[in-house]
Amino acid sequence: MRVRGEGLRRALGAASLALLATLAAAMPAPASAAICPGAGAAITPENVTEAEDALLCLVNVYRAERGVPVLTHDPTLRTVARQHSQDMIDRGFFDHVNPDGDGPTDRAQAAGYPGSVGENIAQVFFVPPSPKRFFTLWRKSPGHNSNMLDLHGVRTRTAGMGFAIGDGAWTGTQLFGTVAAGGTETGLDCSRARAHKRAKRKALGWARARAKRAKRELRRASTPSARKRAQRRLRRARKAVKKAKRQARMAGRVVKAAAPDGVPAASGSRRTATLPAPSAPRPISSRRTASIRTCGWAQGKECSSSGTASLARSRDWWRRRAKGPAVSPWPKARPASASRRSCDR
Repeated sequence: MRVRGEGLRRALGAASLALLATLAAAMPAPASAAICPGAGAAITPENVTEAEDALLCLVNVYRAERGVPVLTHDPTLRTVARQHSQDMIDRGFFDHVNPDGDGPTDRAQAAGYPGSVGENIAQVFFVPPSPKRFFTLWRKSPGHNSNMLDLHGVRTRTAGMGFAIGDGAWTGTQLFGTVAAGGTETGLDCSRARAHKRAKRKALGWARARAKRAKRELRRASTPSARKRAQRRLRRARKAVKKAKRQARMAGRVVKAAAPDGVPAASGSRRTATLPAPSAPRPISSRRTASIRTCGWAQGKECSSSGTASLARSRDWWRRRAKGPAVSPWPKARPASASRRSCDR
């Protein structure tokens, strides 16, 4: 890992990673993330734009799962990243600073970006890699991982991904900007994120079922050897439940990051939680209901007159006092759909 530049570039920990992938080491990447389409596809000149979008999606999923705010796509940074990747192939160098002496921030500001940037670069040879392959390389490197998760203490808000292909080499560049200059896309698909969350919740249910079955087998074990086997199965099942819980929580964070705040499912207006119409309270006596109306108890106000001060009681007091299920005049505002975020943009 090499760090170049001063000031913010040093704070961002700009790092470089050169990878010579042999035929055995660069086997096809694992299955792509379920949320990011095209993350596992080989990068070709025809799908460079889709590969860059998939890489941004992978980075944002990685950040959202760990509670880090996601990055927006910046067209200027994407152009600068593409140009730097192609420049490294054309002029045969591999560095954050080009032969002209321009660093990441210099190139970005020359293209019109108003802030400072951090940078990750990588090269893969011989075998066509996928965006997931580049992402895995950067994630396993401490310096690059710090750039993707803002572990260096500098908050980045936007990013640009750029790939270039030439001379049997695939070069990738990531630029992380500190100023959001107009981009809004994050690369996250809300419907895919929800499907991924449902799959993780289902896996959690299966893990819990296996743990319950292992617990029953432990209770039914009659011999010491059977008990030891059941205990091992129970320990493995409980570890699987913890892992499934963690994955389900992470999937929920991705859904929150993918769904825009306050957009209802059927319209583009902001969601508003409305109070349900209160049902008629249980009539106890005409005097009591009249006192409640005149004292404003339904609005949560206490009565000031001595004759009706005893009626200004708490909701729990009236529930215990009444014979049967009393209906509170303070309805709870918990519509079923108010707490869910929509996938409609």
